[in-house]
Amino acid sequence: MKALMTLAVTAALLVVAWQVFKPAADPDSAIVQAAPIPQAQQADTEQPEQVAAQPAATEPTQPRQPERVEVSIVLSGGRLAGGPEAVQVIQGQTVALTVLSDRDDELHLHGYDIELPLVAEQPATLVVEATRSGRFEYEIHSAHATVGALEVYPAPN
Repeated sequence: MKALMTLAVTAALLVVAWQVFKPAADPDSAIVQAAPIPQAQQADTEQPEQVAAQPAATEPTQPRQPERVEVSIVLSGGRLAGGPEAVQVIQGQTVALTVLSDRDDELHLHGYDIELPLVAEQPATLVVEATRSGRFEYEIHSAHATVGALEVYPAPN
């Protein structure tokens, strides 16, 4: 009887020790998805919900429509007085750059070779589809001063 009690106490102590000292689970592991289970091994596992929740590879995906990115800048004395110095978009998006200048001038978008006439104190909008990736500066022609840049990043595959 004494041996049975000793065995039971030892087992209980081992369970408590395991709960206290077991390795902590990685908190990020919940968001990492495992690779799909090969069909031959799938029968041996008990996780059919995980496999069923993944979209089938043959399902067609809808192409994502390009978004329109609208940005406003203000120019004063031929310099950027308001708005971002750089506009960052993904290739395929449409950019609408509205410019308000304190003087008549012309805005030139390099790389796309587009010019926008500016009339003092009247907003003008340049609309361009970002088809090329890269960094494209826009400048005020009269001062040959760069006032910003359009940064177009390649679309994810």
